[in-house]
Amino acid sequence: MVGFGHRLTIVVNQLDGEEAELRINIFPLDGFQKTIRVESGAHVEVGATDFIFDDNNPHRYATVKLFVAGSDTEKFLMPRDFLTYGKIIITRNQDGNIRIVGIKARFSDFGRIKGLGFLFGREYKGERTEHTISA
Repeated sequence: MVGFGHRLTIVVNQLDGEEAELRINIFPLDGFQKTIRVESGAHVEVGATDFIFDDNNPHRYATVKLFVAGSDTEKFLMPRDFLTYGKIIITRNQDGNIRIVGIKARFSDFGRIKGLGFLFGREYKGERTEHTISA
């Protein structure tokens, strides 16, 4: 649950008929700490700072691994991607391979703050450049 006033990142699943899962792992621990599921054609709002763990140990870092339809895609996201991009899109390229695309957030995207979306809207209007995070 994202609290009022926190920044949001929208994760969009554009895969036809396949559920996407983001599994968060903190190294060097075994197993996944948290799982976020995104149904096909749907989106989920995720707190931009949900994956930054402050335990004063620089050797413990978080990675976010992508699974599609229960199988490992060997695609990773880093916690900084959720801070950098206002929208992360999971899709396929022309060859059928999984592609993760990010749309950078602007300073003027006030709808990205929890609780202010009703005032400003959460749609990303205007020309936005897509950046490939993982191809």
